Amino acid sequence: FISSVAEPIKGFHVLLKAAAILKNKYSDIKIVAPLASFKPKLSVIWDFLFTEDYANYLKKEIIKSGLEDNIILYKKLSADEMADEYCKAHVFSLTSYIENSPNSLGEAMLVGTPSIVSPVGGVISIVKDEESSLYFPSGDAVMLAFQIDRIFSDDQLAVTLSRHAKTIALKRHDIAETTSQYINIYAQIIKKHTEKIKLSSNDFPVNN
Repeated sequence: FISSVAEPIKGFHVLLKAAAILKNKYSDIKIVAPLASFKPKLSVIWDFLFTEDYANYLKKEIIKSGLEDNIILYKKLSADEMADEYCKAHVFSLTSYIENSPNSLGEAMLVGTPSIVSPVGGVISIVKDEESSLYFPSGDAVMLAFQIDRIFSDDQLAVTLSRHAKTIALKRHDIAETTSQYINIYAQIIKKHTEKIKLSSNDFPVNN
């Protein structure tokens, strides 16, 4: 499962190349992806007139790699549908070239879906390689395929990654703790702002 295929920076094309490698071993491999703006079986004329360049590129890659029957594309999923797809997936793949603190990774961790991620941006502050996730160099389809195969072929590894990730996520996304943190942050902001106003008012004393 991958959470988005809409933009090139999400790296869906890297996952496609990895799937093409894995198909030699797992002929029934499936990639499930929401936010797709194309359909592999639409005509070339339709694609030329109405489909974006990146979507056309993805379609060509799917056809070239013979993955037409291995890709399940959705336009948009509700929160419940997303959760359901995380639950059904053997692996969550984060193939982005650029990230901050991806909500999709947090969602996968909360559900307990084993993840494979490119260690970019804030990703490395959320998961650790070989403990709560598996890393692969950004853009490296061969290494991505290798890491996916590890999870597919090793149930114990999958369970270990799942448990560690879920433990981290339940603490990181605890509602009561997060609420308390926000309240404290706003309290500090209000305090500093109040102190600043008091200091400013002392610069302009009022004579009675």
